[in-house]
Amino acid sequence: MAEIHSRKRGREGRDDIHPRNVAFDVASPERSGGRGHLGGAAGVTTFKQRGEMIKKTASDILNRFTSSSPTTPLSVDEQSHMKTRLEGFVPVLEEFLSLQGKLKEWGFADEMDGLGTELWNLSTKVSRDDNFDKKVACLLRVVAYLLIESGRRESTGKDTEGAFRILKIANKAARACLDSNALSLATKILERGAAFQRDLSIAPKCGSLEAEHARCSSEFFVLRTRLAMRQGNAGVGEYMYSKSTTPELLPHLLTHTLESIASTTFTIGTDLLRNASNPTDKNEGIKWLRRSYDLLMREEERLSEEGQELKGGVMHNLAKAYLRRGDGGDGERARMVIGHIAEAFPTSQWTFLLKLELVQKESGDAKAYHAVLVSMIDLTPLTLQSFPSIISKVHNLVSRSPILAISALDTLLKRLLLTDNVEWIEQTLITRLWVTAKDPKECDEECVRSVLGVLDSVERGCEKAISGKAMHAGQILLWKVSEVLFAKGDYGGTIKWCEAARHPVFNGAGESNEAKIARRIILSHLELRQYGPAREIFSGLSPVIQSEAMSQFLLFRLALGSEDESLALQTLTNLYTAPRFTPQMLYTCALDSQEMGQQKVALKALRLVLEQVKSGAGDIGAVRTSALLRCVIRLTEGELDKLATVGMDDVEQLCEHFETAAVYAKQARQKPDGQKSQQFGLKELDWFSKNAFNFAVKACTSWPSESVVRLAEVCMKFLGLYPADMDTEARKEMLGRQFLCLYICVCALTFVGRKEDNINIEKSHFATARTHAKALRQLRESMQKEGLLEQGAPAAGGEFAVKYAIVLMFEFEAIAKESSWEELIGIIEEAEAVECPLRMYECMVDIILTENAPSSVTLVTMQALLGATIRNADPDIAKLSHWIRCLISIALTKNHETAEQMIPQVLQMIRENEDKYPRDEVHWLAGKLWNHAIDLWCAGDAGGCNKWCEYALSVCRFVRDGGLLEQQLQQNYTQILGKIAGR
Repeated sequence: MAEIHSRKRGREGRDDIHPRNVAFDVASPERSGGRGHLGGAAGVTTFKQRGEMIKKTASDILNRFTSSSPTTPLSVDEQSHMKTRLEGFVPVLEEFLSLQGKLKEWGFADEMDGLGTELWNLSTKVSRDDNFDKKVACLLRVVAYLLIESGRRESTGKDTEGAFRILKIANKAARACLDSNALSLATKILERGAAFQRDLSIAPKCGSLEAEHARCSSEFFVLRTRLAMRQGNAGVGEYMYSKSTTPELLPHLLTHTLESIASTTFTIGTDLLRNASNPTDKNEGIKWLRRSYDLLMREEERLSEEGQELKGGVMHNLAKAYLRRGDGGDGERARMVIGHIAEAFPTSQWTFLLKLELVQKESGDAKAYHAVLVSMIDLTPLTLQSFPSIISKVHNLVSRSPILAISALDTLLKRLLLTDNVEWIEQTLITRLWVTAKDPKECDEECVRSVLGVLDSVERGCEKAISGKAMHAGQILLWKVSEVLFAKGDYGGTIKWCEAARHPVFNGAGESNEAKIARRIILSHLELRQYGPAREIFSGLSPVIQSEAMSQFLLFRLALGSEDESLALQTLTNLYTAPRFTPQMLYTCALDSQEMGQQKVALKALRLVLEQVKSGAGDIGAVRTSALLRCVIRLTEGELDKLATVGMDDVEQLCEHFETAAVYAKQARQKPDGQKSQQFGLKELDWFSKNAFNFAVKACTSWPSESVVRLAEVCMKFLGLYPADMDTEARKEMLGRQFLCLYICVCALTFVGRKEDNINIEKSHFATARTHAKALRQLRESMQKEGLLEQGAPAAGGEFAVKYAIVLMFEFEAIAKESSWEELIGIIEEAEAVECPLRMYECMVDIILTENAPSSVTLVTMQALLGATIRNADPDIAKLSHWIRCLISIALTKNHETAEQMIPQVLQMIRENEDKYPRDEVHWLAGKLWNHAIDLWCAGDAGGCNKWCEYALSVCRFVRDGGLLEQQLQQNYTQILGKIAGR
């Protein structure tokens, strides 16, 4: 806003009073205690005092502003204080003007005018400073105007030139108040300006001065129109507008004045339409816009650049108002206005936007909409405002015709590729891909070809690479299409869309995206059984991607499909240790292997799953551990059956699987009833125990004895978890299986101990065997008490009785290995009690004779064995004769008394079994006893010699040689007796 000028005046010094102590010293008549008319000398004196105080206050305000500098502007608090001070100064000036009019006193004219002029110019500078509160600048103008008005030299009606000057200033001040939304201040200014406008209207009119007065008055009425409309007084606004464009004033108005009036009516009409809540408001808004339109068209040839822009805005809003009102004839009116806009602004984006809205309003035809949109793309300058509008309209077209929307986007992309705006190219490309991917069902082969063509053009035409964000967005959209096609089973289409997502335009999107897309291509090739292309894609991946779990999983499936067992097994190992591995991958591998008949591969997969379960390193989900272990054991059995020679590793793993199952079964069965899972119920326990037992029996002849023992022991662990409330038959079966497991353990440990060269290990095996033997004896006693044990002796062929006898024999051996000699007799007594077969005693004899037992132990043990054998229901006399030979030989050497005690038993046995007892053994026994008697004779023991000669003669009677041996010994015995008597 232009500055106004007056004659120069001096300035006082800067006011140093603190802002909070600054106050007005001018008192109103009411404050002075009087409300009536001030007249005479007293009134003039009071008027002069007030004038001086007003001058001082105005000078203080002026000095406070002018003393500040750009480096030390007024602070926010100071501006707030100054605003309060100015607000209080306005009514003081109004009162002063009222008093001035009453007294007709113009003594302060020059000073007031000068101060007002300086404050006006100051307000102009302040209004241009963004650091100042706009309300302060507005108040400064109001104060400046009131000071200038108080500086007039004559009363209203006598100074036409002064009135014209003050009216112009009033118009400017009122406009500033309206711009700052200070409606009360604008009202005061315009009310005061009304008197000056009236003076001008009745003043003589001549020459150029008449035109200026007319323009000033018109502007005044326009401002009053604007104020009335802002205050909601539409009737007053209509009246004031009619006075601003009367036939008397209109010819004198210049183009820029008409543009100003048109701007006001444009603002009024736009505000009415924006806040319209009913058809009447819309009609009023259109009426004001039409007034603006008519004024501008009146001066169409002489409009300034701003006027042309205003005309465009008016026509734009008017056309939109017609389209949105939709009354009869509004369509044609809108078309006419839009036609004018197109003539005036053929390449403006607003022109095309209105055309698009017109098409949408009239028919909504997609082709017509597309034609306008393509013209907009071709002709409109691409700016920060037009480009988003184009993209927005493309989105509108998508709902009508995605194909036409794609065509428009391709046109836009071609134009953008001639620029270097990569950001817009990216946005257009992503929108193009979004529209394409919006309906994957329509994404046929032709569609993917068009996408590849677009990507090729972007690669060729875009000098810079698109951003990573755009790459990711594009790949995600193409990925979604491939996802839908893959779910439909269209694997060929999936491959093509994934290949589009791997276009060089997306190079730099990162290995993660590259890996996902490549893996989907591989998976699609696998579904199509195209193993060669799948292997090529995998080989083209980086080592990092190849090592990832999902990549290894796909390689595993590739190996299965191509029947490459070694690769499948190796891939399983790699998969288990790969990054981002999950146990679910191994489950899938196992199922796939089963379906492909690759039992060995399936077994390894399940074993790896089992490792996960045991280590607790991964989430195993809802997998039943018992079911998993059963599957592993079954597959292991199948693999073992295929082997001609079973390896130790295979047997070891089988034993470990059963032992693992026993651990988990124990954990499951030990939980409280409320927390027990459905795993390892009685049926599953029965399955594990039976299979472990069957493996133990099956392995006795071909597997290492240590493995046999482990299987039998783990079978007993499962049996130990059976519930106590079983029925009799089930319990009998369970205890019988436990009996057989103990039997197997004793036998196997004995065999292992016999083969062991290390003495300590050997003793350990025999000690364990003895522990199991004791457990078996306890179990047998328990079964006898419950009546669950079969009746009958081992000799009768009872299964448990025979096995129990064998266990006693092995326990006898274990005791001998431990040198626990005192316990041997107890085993012999137990064997005799259960009527062990004679062959068991034979083995015991062999054991005691081969062990380095003390001779006394050997003698006693042999004697016990001989007694038990003799008492046997059906002794083998031939074998007994051999035992007697051994026993007599040892006894005669070590203990004569024991030998002497045995002679009656032997004689009785020979006598009772004279026909069965071997003749050679009888002859040997007679000779042995006679020779022992001669040894005693030689030793000087005549009594002992006599006794043993008689024993020999008693035996020789059964030699069955016709008495020859007996005669010979009798003759010799007679000679010995003679010698004894001669002494």
